[in-house]
Amino acid sequence: MEQIAYIPQYHPMDIPPQELPLLHLPNLQDLLPFIYSVGFLRGQFSDVALQVSNFPTLQVHALIIAQSPFFAHLISQQSGPPYTLKIPTDDQYITPSSVAYVCQHLYRPIPHFEEDVDLKAVLATSIFFQMDDLASRVIHHIRVERDLVSWIEFSGLSEAEDKNRYLPFSKHIQGMIMGYLSHQLPFHHPESLVETLKPLPFAVVKKVLEECSIENDMTRYQTAKKVCEARGQGESVVLSFENGGKKVEVVRRGKGKKMWKIK
Repeated sequence: MEQIAYIPQYHPMDIPPQELPLLHLPNLQDLLPFIYSVGFLRGQFSDVALQVSNFPTLQVHALIIAQSPFFAHLISQQSGPPYTLKIPTDDQYITPSSVAYVCQHLYRPIPHFEEDVDLKAVLATSIFFQMDDLASRVIHHIRVERDLVSWIEFSGLSEAEDKNRYLPFSKHIQGMIMGYLSHQLPFHHPESLVETLKPLPFAVVKKVLEECSIENDMTRYQTAKKVCEARGQGESVVLSFENGGKKVEVVRRGKGKKMWKIK
């Protein structure tokens, strides 16, 4: 049904409100494609020149991009319009395509992610622009097992927390990674397990092998030993006895040391 509304301030001849002319408002479903096509794709009537790093400049609109707190703050610091936003970044994941893709979301919300979308780039850019809604949607779409090594690197799972620029979202990814490694890996198929763990950082491998769901200590010890031997990075497995029980510990030889450090 077409929307209509009165114009209450229009009283040129003191006409009663019920006799005022009707204003036909545009259908919202028609308005959004117009804003996206004319505003974003063509850049018409723009009042913001947006350049991230040394990427190509995007012609965008303050009223639209101010939905992002990041952009709203930058715009408020200038006396425009027009506005010029030059934003430096050294984030290796942010690309010209991801900047355009994330800005596009402000004009027309992205309904779903296509298979060829670089989720790491979109997530990094969303976090940088403080667009938590889009970042949260990316998190729910991630399948860490499809690209395990690079998601570990992105999430900073093997790094100090103070170096992680993607908090708190990276914590969700780390939880997904450890959940997959601890509960969904084929521990009953050592060959497949070795191939999965072989390229991963030592800190991740150590945590997985020491906390995996294999109940039998000797089986866990033998499995961990096969993984460490296949990795060939100076790692060893120790089966220690503590408080009447057994404990599997993965250790790495310290640089310049000849002995294994075993607690």
